[in-house]
Amino acid sequence: MNAEGKAPRQQFCVYNEANECFLSLGATLGEARLAPLWRFLGFSKGRPDEGCWIRPQELRPLFGFGAVRDLLYLDSTYRVVHVTESFPAFRPAPLRSGASSLLALPPRSLSFSTTAPGDQLLICAAGEMQSRLR
Repeated sequence: MNAEGKAPRQQFCVYNEANECFLSLGATLGEARLAPLWRFLGFSKGRPDEGCWIRPQELRPLFGFGAVRDLLYLDSTYRVVHVTESFPAFRPAPLRSGASSLLALPPRSLSFSTTAPGDQLLICAAGEMQSRLR
């Protein structure tokens, strides 16, 4: 439990296997509750390596991002099927064919990492990443 008496939200590391670089060291699953998303959506500042992993079919009608974000659309095996750099604030993210989840990252994350369609991502709990990369 944290200071507010709530269980801490699980965080995931996101690693681009094609480019051998981390995209996020603190992505949270966005489908559980919308309240924890406020900070990520731009209403307060978070860490520069944060991300939000979303199932777009479930959340798309509910919100748009409160700040500019880079978007990665992933298939069920976490392969990138579409990228959108600098997606504007306050617009709902569009659905993309073949995507089963969406990873929203801070702006310029994609250009710095050169992430592109076809790249394979590894997404797992922070404690598992070291063993998974061996």
